[in-house]
Amino acid sequence: MSANESEIQEFIGKLDAKINELGLVPEQIYFADETGLNWRQLPTKSFVTGDEKKVSGRKLQKERITLMVCANASGSHKLKLLVVGKSKNPRALKNVKVESLPVTYMCQSRAWVTKEVFHDWYFKSFVPQVKQELKKEKLPVKALLLLDNAPGHPDKDELKVKTADGYIEVMHLPKNTTALIQPMDQNVIKTLKAHYKKRLLMDVVSRPNDDIAAILKSFNIKDAILNAAFAWQQLKSTTLIKSWKNIWSNNPHLTTCNSSSNDFESILEGRLHLQFVTM
Repeated sequence: MSANESEIQEFIGKLDAKINELGLVPEQIYFADETGLNWRQLPTKSFVTGDEKKVSGRKLQKERITLMVCANASGSHKLKLLVVGKSKNPRALKNVKVESLPVTYMCQSRAWVTKEVFHDWYFKSFVPQVKQELKKEKLPVKALLLLDNAPGHPDKDELKVKTADGYIEVMHLPKNTTALIQPMDQNVIKTLKAHYKKRLLMDVVSRPNDDIAAILKSFNIKDAILNAAFAWQQLKSTTLIKSWKNIWSNNPHLTTCNSSSNDFESILEGRLHLQFVTM
């Protein structure tokens, strides 16, 4: 409710002008955003069979990591997830090379994306991955990354990168507008978490003879990382494309995107089926 509609329209106009000025196509326009994930937390609602009168409660697990998702406006390039944990060398990753993980793993004492963490991710992960993707697609190596105004996001002047074809640069959204126009808030993060929880639930119900508390206790940060990477992989390109409708309606991929497909609804149907099967 605190969002300024005039600022939103002004920013959309500036974004269109910047895209035209740089001659960018959807494959060259990216958005990144972070979210917290309680990686041991099962769905909070309980289901019981017809012959059960009640179900025992359990304490919610609150071990948290931060995920940062980043993808382009065509849905053709999803960068590796950034996972920020509290420990530099988690016990579960003792014999694992961090470089071999399907995510980019970094650490911070509170598992937050700070300016230092973001700066590291931007230059060591984002820029190399984008350059490689654009070369593979035979596109000029220039790109635009959109960000909100979170405290952990550095100033745009700190992130500009000169390339042979132009620049990789950053634009920040106006304040208090993320819920309305930020692409990753338009069902992308919600769907990612639904995929993750579905995967976690499947891990639990595949061991029907074991105590749930014991199963969750044995679940470690490596399992969480692999499940998060799998969940990100499952996200459909149509979900990513449609997330841009409020901020860049001129995205040409929106016209060919099937409006009837709903990634999040399909997950809910799958989760409900799983719950009935296990009863």
